[in-house]
Amino acid sequence: MKTVFLRIIRTITFLFLGFSGLLAQADLTGAEAVIEKFSRQDQFSGVVLLAEDGKIVYQQAVGLADRTSGKKLEQGTKFRIASITKSFTALVIMQLYEEEQLSLDQSVNELLPGLLPDTFSSVKVRHLLNHTSGLPGETDEFYAEKLSPEVMIRRLTEREQPRQPAGTAFNYNNVDYLLLGLIIEDLSGKPWETVIRERILIPLEMHDTGFLEKDALPADLASGYLCENGDCVQEPDYYIENYFAAGSMYATAADLLKWDQGLYGEKLLSEAGKTLMYTSDPALGYIAFGSWTFHHPFIAGNPFTVERRGGILGFNSVIMRFPLAKKTLIILSNTDQFNPDTFGNSENIKEQLLRILFASGGD
Repeated sequence: MKTVFLRIIRTITFLFLGFSGLLAQADLTGAEAVIEKFSRQDQFSGVVLLAEDGKIVYQQAVGLADRTSGKKLEQGTKFRIASITKSFTALVIMQLYEEEQLSLDQSVNELLPGLLPDTFSSVKVRHLLNHTSGLPGETDEFYAEKLSPEVMIRRLTEREQPRQPAGTAFNYNNVDYLLLGLIIEDLSGKPWETVIRERILIPLEMHDTGFLEKDALPADLASGYLCENGDCVQEPDYYIENYFAAGSMYATAADLLKWDQGLYGEKLLSEAGKTLMYTSDPALGYIAFGSWTFHHPFIAGNPFTVERRGGILGFNSVIMRFPLAKKTLIILSNTDQFNPDTFGNSENIKEQLLRILFASGGD
């Protein structure tokens, strides 16, 4: 009797696993169809990765890494990730906070004396993290020549007044994170890049992630393109290193999944630290520290969402983490045709892939 019972259990298990495999296969076919449609319409060129429980359930590369040579994009192609860089910088600041090397309510002038004019004396670390500092934003001219973060900050703050009192309103800019990068350097006594590498990239074995310089770009880095009416031209040269701690990193989709997985557990930050980092204010547009966090209104069950977007000229990217549902969506694109900022727009590739990800079982 026991043998018969075990056979029945094995048969049911086999049938269930077979059904699950068919379901997953059907879902992947849906993802394939979505990407093919957008690629065929010249609306997407890049890499897409969908993961559940830390495992890749779908990954695809479509389009060209270099339109001059005809080199195709591959799953391991490197992309400029732009402002996704900010989430790495924010994490290190939170680590320093937990190590009691700084306070979130410490003024920037105390940490970096003499850098900001007195008109910005009320700006604190937390204001930089959630873009409520009131600091001015830079313009394209700041990337036409190689500039240090200090020079960029001084040029901006010496000629402009605060946009609003610190802490009162959201005002997105890169200067906030240039300052955070300098704070990291001052407290650690090391270059920001070295600190990111030692505290995050090496522990997570992110071997295909690093830092960009205009005249020393890594191999297998996609070229970025600006497109209009089907015609695409390569983005102009600029000093990407000037983005520093706000946007100078590159990565592959697979490495960003390692980043996603590294944020589970307490390897990088305590649970209390992550709760603080991911607590957002609806009045400020749901901005948290280095990302946006919210309960997604267009997905069944409204799962808790951590979203970080990035965009520089021809590169647009997004990583969407669902820590409780343990699902991840990563999209890296090397044209300006993908818009990561759409929210609930069912015609956008991001929204269509999200529906597929959450139809594949689980929350």
